[in-house]
Amino acid sequence: YYEAPPDGRHLLLQPAPAAPAVAPAAPASWPHQQRRQALDEFAAAAAAAADAQFQDEEEDGGRRV
Repeated sequence: YYEAPPDGRHLLLQPAPAAPAVAPAAPASWPHQQRRQALDEFAAAAAAAADAQFQDEEEDGGRRV
């Protein structure tokens, strides 16, 4: 990345700091982790329901009104 000093002089490009190979997992007690898990479960349930409805329509020949 590039850092310019506040007085307007330009520095040479500096190598970016090394990022950890694996991000540490957030504790499950964090609220955003709980919301994410709930959203994941809801998305899985919605996908399963949509797939089941699609299968029903396929068995009926696709004519569902």
